[in-house]
Amino acid sequence: MDELGIHTHISRLRSSHDISAFLLALWRTLLSMLRPQAELDPSLLSQLTHFFTATLCPLEKMSRAEAEGLLSAVMGHLSDVNDSGNSGGALPQELAKTLKAVVIRFADVFDPIRLEWTARDKKVVERMMLECAIQGHEVSVWRTLGRRGEGCRVPGRDEECHGFLKFQILKIPTSPLF
Repeated sequence: MDELGIHTHISRLRSSHDISAFLLALWRTLLSMLRPQAELDPSLLSQLTHFFTATLCPLEKMSRAEAEGLLSAVMGHLSDVNDSGNSGGALPQELAKTLKAVVIRFADVFDPIRLEWTARDKKVVERMMLECAIQGHEVSVWRTLGRRGEGCRVPGRDEECHGFLKFQILKIPTSPLF
């Protein structure tokens, strides 16, 4: 795959055209090839993982829509792996590191996806956090509760901010430890 330089062509196209629909289809296909049941040759798995990671980078060019589609596809992949009863690693380490960078860069995109999957199947979220080595504090989103110069009500309390910016960390529990 490296010999053809496909990821460099994709990167070049990405800078001048909107190819998000193509990328999302490509990423879903690559994820389906990474299923543990596929029993790929280790060298092919390594090449596939490297190619997948190369299509994700550079992260500066990734849009919010691409990140949302990618993270939803990864959560779906992890759900399928959980349903198959596989307890081993579902994501190669190189890919998991890159996905962690995507999650941290797009934490505000990841939080609604994490909330949705926590309601659907909490084990999928726990697996994503574990395999990508994501800590809860790395993906908490800060939300402004008011603007300077105006009072604001803090949800669940009767006190006002009185002209200060007041922030609240939105925490979505990901494990029984929170």
